[in-house]
Amino acid sequence: MDKLVQEVLEETQSLLSVVEEDVDYTRYVALVQKRQELVDYLGQHHDLSDASKMGIRKLREYDDSIIARMQRIKDEAREGLLRLHGYRKQRNAYDIHESVAGFMFDRKK
Repeated sequence: MDKLVQEVLEETQSLLSVVEEDVDYTRYVALVQKRQELVDYLGQHHDLSDASKMGIRKLREYDDSIIARMQRIKDEAREGLLRLHGYRKQRNAYDIHESVAGFMFDRKK
């Protein structure tokens, strides 16, 4: 347990010590997965050492910073998708999908 808490704490500190633009989103995904492992473990085991309790308190101190960084990544992705959607709309407006040259219908009786 202490090892898992220490791993999550070290990864969190590592992410926060690097310039935000230099961090790939996959590191945040890995951190979230490790934190989920920790939460799952805590849900099953209620006996914690003092070192684990201190580590978890330290992790909570970093929550706001990590959440803010992840929110910025989410916002950037949303803006990129909106731009992409706008580009597609604009391109589709100029593309001709159907031939509208003229239609002839034969009426035989």
